[in-house]
Amino acid sequence: MAANELKNTLTHIQSLGSLRSNMELFSSLYDNTKHVTSLLEEDKKRYIIQTIPQLDERGHEILFFLIRMFHIQQSREITFQLPFDTVVGKEGIECDLENFPRQLQHMIYLFTSMHDNYIRSEKSRIQTI
Repeated sequence: MAANELKNTLTHIQSLGSLRSNMELFSSLYDNTKHVTSLLEEDKKRYIIQTIPQLDERGHEILFFLIRMFHIQQSREITFQLPFDTVVGKEGIECDLENFPRQLQHMIYLFTSMHDNYIRSEKSRIQTI
């Protein structure tokens, strides 16, 4: 197997593993919030708004994945349009958290806090090396 073929195969295997872990994360967040009916508290909304710009590239990819999967789960249709009045603007994707369903807001809060903690612990671990 040529070096490029091996690299492509490894990249494909990694993306499948990543997809599997993203699906597991989505399922876990979805199941843990499916009975939520309350509005997300204002301090948690502020936390999301402050944290999302600080997420790394992987965090943004997962966040987009969670939003798309939630939309597909709820609507049972796959479209090429961005859900929940989300638009692509000059600065990237723009959305209003208020347009998201309550359950999705709670899922995003849980994800951003988990990922933020992960990033902080990785930075701390690297600094101690």
